[in-house]
Amino acid sequence: MLKLNNIKVVPEHIIEQCARDMGDELNRFKILLYEADIFREESLTPIFLCTNDMKYIFTTSLEQMENKFH
Repeated sequence: MLKLNNIKVVPEHIIEQCARDMGDELNRFKILLYEADIFREESLTPIFLCTNDMKYIFTTSLEQMENKFH
């Protein structure tokens, strides 16, 4: 189960470095960056989150985390 106290913010440059390190093929980090671009296209601020054990890594928006949607 995901709990907020088990979630850490990952800087985008770390995700970019991981995407590069994985090579030219499509990988999870490139997908995360693609998802971030979709958020940006919608004028949202993407953030990357992972669990302490790094088992789960995902993208969401800062606005969603701050509950700015009505």
